[in-house]
Amino acid sequence: MYINEASKKSGTTKKAIEYYCQKGLLDPAVSDKGYRIFSDEDVEKLKKISLLRFPGNISNKQIRIYREERSVMRSAITGEERSIMIRSLGSMR
Repeated sequence: MYINEASKKSGTTKKAIEYYCQKGLLDPAVSDKGYRIFSDEDVEKLKKISLLRFPGNISNKQIRIYREERSVMRSAITGEERSIMIRSLGSMR
Protein backbone atom coordinates (compact mmCIF):
# COMPACT_ATOMS: atom_id res chain seq x y z
CA MET A 1 0.00 0.00 0.00
CA TYR A 2 1.14 3.55 -0.60
CA ILE A 3 1.66 6.25 2.02
CA ASN A 4 -1.93 7.58 1.85
CA GLU A 5 -3.41 4.22 2.78
CA ALA A 6 -0.74 3.56 5.41
CA SER A 7 -1.54 6.96 6.90
CA LYS A 8 -5.25 6.19 7.10
CA LYS A 9 -4.78 2.68 8.50
CA SER A 10 -2.25 3.76 11.14
CA GLY A 11 -3.81 7.08 12.09
CA THR A 12 -0.45 8.75 11.41
CA THR A 13 0.01 11.80 9.20
CA LYS A 14 1.90 11.46 5.93
CA LYS A 15 4.39 14.04 7.17
CA ALA A 16 5.04 11.99 10.33
CA ILE A 17 5.50 8.82 8.26
CA GLU A 18 8.02 10.58 6.02
CA TYR A 19 9.82 11.85 9.12
CA TYR A 20 9.96 8.37 10.67
CA CYS A 21 11.36 6.97 7.42
CA GLN A 22 13.96 9.76 7.27
CA LYS A 23 15.02 9.06 10.88
CA GLY A 24 15.33 5.33 10.25
CA LEU A 25 12.40 4.29 12.42
CA LEU A 26 10.60 2.71 9.48
CA ASP A 27 12.07 1.11 6.36
CA PRO A 28 9.31 0.29 3.84
CA ALA A 29 9.99 -1.39 0.50
CA VAL A 30 10.48 0.87 -2.52
CA SER A 31 8.83 0.25 -5.89
CA ASP A 32 10.68 0.37 -9.23
CA LYS A 33 9.32 3.88 -9.67
CA GLY A 34 10.66 5.01 -6.29
CA TYR A 35 7.39 4.96 -4.33
CA ARG A 36 7.41 3.62 -0.78
CA ILE A 37 5.34 0.47 -0.40
CA PHE A 38 4.07 -0.11 3.13
CA SER A 39 3.15 -3.57 4.41
CA ASP A 40 0.65 -4.43 7.12
CA GLU A 41 3.68 -4.95 9.37
CA ASP A 42 4.82 -1.38 8.61
CA VAL A 43 1.36 -0.10 9.60
CA GLU A 44 1.63 -1.95 12.92
CA LYS A 45 5.09 -0.44 13.47
CA LEU A 46 3.62 3.01 12.79
CA LYS A 47 0.97 2.44 15.45
CA LYS A 48 3.62 1.41 17.96
CA ILE A 49 5.87 4.35 17.10
CA SER A 50 2.94 6.74 17.51
CA LEU A 51 2.21 5.36 20.97
CA LEU A 52 5.84 5.53 22.01
CA ARG A 53 6.25 9.04 20.60
CA PHE A 54 3.25 10.36 22.53
CA PRO A 55 4.44 13.54 24.28
CA GLY A 56 6.61 12.74 27.26
CA ASN A 57 7.23 9.13 26.31
CA ILE A 58 10.26 8.02 24.32
CA SER A 59 12.51 9.81 21.83
CA ASN A 60 13.08 8.85 18.19
CA LYS A 61 16.64 7.88 19.02
CA GLN A 62 15.49 5.47 21.71
CA ILE A 63 12.89 3.92 19.41
CA ARG A 64 15.53 3.43 16.70
CA ILE A 65 17.90 1.83 19.19
CA TYR A 66 15.09 -0.44 20.36
CA ARG A 67 14.39 -1.55 16.80
CA GLU A 68 18.07 -2.12 15.99
CA GLU A 69 19.26 -3.76 19.16
CA ARG A 70 17.05 -4.23 22.21
CA SER A 71 19.96 -4.89 24.56
CA VAL A 72 21.50 -1.49 23.75
CA MET A 73 18.23 0.24 24.51
CA ARG A 74 17.91 -1.43 27.90
CA SER A 75 21.05 0.35 29.02
CA ALA A 76 20.29 3.60 27.15
CA ILE A 77 16.99 4.46 28.81
CA THR A 78 16.08 5.13 32.38
CA GLY A 79 13.90 2.83 34.47
CA GLU A 80 11.01 5.30 34.22
CA GLU A 81 11.22 5.46 30.41
CA ARG A 82 11.38 1.65 30.25
CA SER A 83 8.23 1.44 32.41
CA ILE A 84 6.41 3.88 30.11
CA MET A 85 7.37 1.83 27.06
CA ILE A 86 6.29 -1.46 28.63
CA ARG A 87 2.93 0.03 29.64
CA SER A 88 2.45 1.53 26.14
CA LEU A 89 3.27 -1.74 24.41
CA GLY A 90 1.08 -3.69 26.85
CA SER A 91 -1.92 -1.50 26.08
CA MET A 92 -1.60 -2.37 22.38
CA ARG A 93 -2.30 -6.06 22.92
